[in-house]
Amino acid sequence: MPVLDALFQYLKGVYKGNTKDLKTRVDTYIANYQTKTIKADTLIQTRDLVSIHWTIDEVVIREQMGVIYGKTGTGKTLAVKAYVAKHPEAILIQTTPMISGKSLLHSKY
Repeated sequence: MPVLDALFQYLKGVYKGNTKDLKTRVDTYIANYQTKTIKADTLIQTRDLVSIHWTIDEVVIREQMGVIYGKTGTGKTLAVKAYVAKHPEAILIQTTPMISGKSLLHSKY
């Protein structure tokens, strides 16, 4: 069972699996995620990074929605994480491709 499904079941109180194993898997995920922090001094100011930061700024200023898209591996996620690191008021919600917009907005967790 995927960790996300198991975690949702656990939070709802219906998980029937090994909770110690689940805790270990979640702790490992968190530890790995925390090691992937972005250091602003090592970030290269590519044209894509500057463009993404400009787009986010414009979306915020105009109070509109925006879309950032492009080929895999071009630094979109890294640019957004760098923006969030510089703007403590920003909130980054990162999901997996399996999560639909409806599921995300209606989730209790």
